[in-house]
Formats: sequence, C-alpha cells, structure tokens
Amino acid sequence: MRVHNLSVDTETVKELLFEVAKSKRGEIMVKGRKKKNVSRKKAPAEIKCDEEHAFRCVDGAVYHSINELADALETMSDDSFYYHANDSKNDFANWISGVFILDNVSEKLRNAKTREKSQIILLKYLAGN
Repeated sequence: MRVHNLSVDTETVKELLFEVAKSKRGEIMVKGRKKKNVSRKKAPAEIKCDEEHAFRCVDGAVYHSINELADALETMSDDSFYYHANDSKNDFANWISGVFILDNVSEKLRNAKTREKSQIILLKYLAGN
C-alpha cells in the first residue's frame, strides 16, 4: 500500500468539514450560527399521501389528502359517510391518525357525528385554527 503525502492547509480542511456538516443537517450555516432551515414545512392542504396509504371510500372515491377529504364531505352521500363514521368506528379519524399522525384532529373527528361537523373540523385544521 502506498501512502501519498498530501499537502493540505487546515483552512481547506475546515471548510470541507463545514460543508459536509452543513449538508448532513440540511441547514444553511453562517459562521456556526443557524440561519435558515432549507426544508420548508408544507402547509396542511399541500400534504398528500402515496397511493398505498390513500383513503378508499365505499363509493369508490380515493383521497390522498385531508384537503381532498374535506372537499368530498361536501357532496358525499350520507350512506357513504355513515358507512365510514358511525357509533362503532370512524375510518376517517383512523386514517388521519394513522397516515398523517394528527391525533388531535382525529380525536375531534371521532366526536363529530355528522358530515357537516366533520367537514368543519377538517376545514378549521386546514385553515390553521
């Protein structure tokens, strides 16, 4: 095995290490202080799940986001709604809790007994209230 004697100044090494650390954390750093996080949190209405985790309604509709579900509650039949949300279960609440990890929204949905109340809960969440 052959070892090469590399002449590298310590400033270059520090800069390289700084760049590696910066990329690992996903942050932009300025002289060791956190300035800005590169990844932006998506607004609730923008968050969509993949096809595998989509909600499949008994009427054949498929929803990938809370926004899509909130819109659908406007025109969903009572039969479809009560198939998924009744005294023994609430598939909408289970989906939101399981896929989006929103236990607070899920718990409010479990207490809602109508499409309208469920839609209001989702719209309030999407509006940030």
